[in-house]
Amino acid sequence: MNRLWTRYRDKKMPNRGGSLRLTYLSLQSTSQGQAAHAHVNEIVNGLRRRGWEVTLYQPAYEGEPSKVGRLAHMLLIQVRALTGPRPDALYVRWHFASLLASWVAHHRRIAVVQEVNGSYSDVYVAWPGARRFRMIVRRAMAWQLRHADAIVTVTEDLARALAIESPDTPIDVITNGADTTLFSPERKSEVSTGLPSNYAVFFGALSPWQGLSTMLLATESTAWPYDLSLVVVGDGVERTLVEEFTKTHERVLYLGVLPYLSVGTVVAASRCSIIAKEGDFEATGLMPLKLFESMASGVPVVVTDYPGIADIVREHRAGVVVPPRDPEALARGVAKVTVEFNDFGLRARDWVVAGQSWDARAQETDAVLRRTVG
Repeated sequence: MNRLWTRYRDKKMPNRGGSLRLTYLSLQSTSQGQAAHAHVNEIVNGLRRRGWEVTLYQPAYEGEPSKVGRLAHMLLIQVRALTGPRPDALYVRWHFASLLASWVAHHRRIAVVQEVNGSYSDVYVAWPGARRFRMIVRRAMAWQLRHADAIVTVTEDLARALAIESPDTPIDVITNGADTTLFSPERKSEVSTGLPSNYAVFFGALSPWQGLSTMLLATESTAWPYDLSLVVVGDGVERTLVEEFTKTHERVLYLGVLPYLSVGTVVAASRCSIIAKEGDFEATGLMPLKLFESMASGVPVVVTDYPGIADIVREHRAGVVVPPRDPEALARGVAKVTVEFNDFGLRARDWVVAGQSWDARAQETDAVLRRTVG
């Protein structure tokens, strides 16, 4: 198991072979192309291959429901999960609204595993109005951590923070992974016409913390390679920013949203992938899915200097680390990796193939679950 940081109870429970029943609860609505969608479905499918009978419960909204409507739907999903066949374990993507399912499972003596992908403050990005009830929200989330039988998280820094919050709970670090067939250097032969012959790529949600303004400004720098374009793939609140920039800057091309199966071709044909995150990530670290998918595609990465993501890039010499919010440094980083493209790209691909696939992550999750249910 690729367990970067683990603590055990004094008394470990033995694994139990054979088919086991798992209820997987994700109260975040996902769609194909999102990191959460890939994570959830890849792990679920990997667990099924290992003999688990997995029932996945997650929202499926019609239109744009109100906050109250979303909460009501989340409650209904949990009621359905709790009234179904009794599982051997409940696996929860940590959420303030998952308190009901976690509480009932705990009192029914069903093993509960909480998967933590961020800090308490992340709640307020999707639910800004919840700040008015922050004490209630925090207590609901903290209770789930303290009463979990195991915690899975994505970075060592986040694990250390969780250890303070829940000192008696075993914590395993299981990072993101990649589909090494969907994201592969071989897919560059599938790329469609209409793309620049030489480009860097950003793909993902067009959100404020992605550093899009910094990327766009970097293309204006004299340090940016003169023959290199920037291709942007995705959608989000900063879509207008990108679209307006492309009207006056021919170097930037916005492709909008692409089918998930097509994203790998665009990444594989690029000269580098830019992951210029900005925000308060020093305490928790970062391990974004696009890091693994970019490296699996055999292209260098240019990333901002946050724990986790920067450690991987430095250790495996897969690209360049630059300070956040620094367009000039980003432009210089892009110039460096495009010159040393082959060396960076080969090392990146080799590391992912060696043990960072989604199947490897499912194997690690399976081990945690079997240890927990005993």
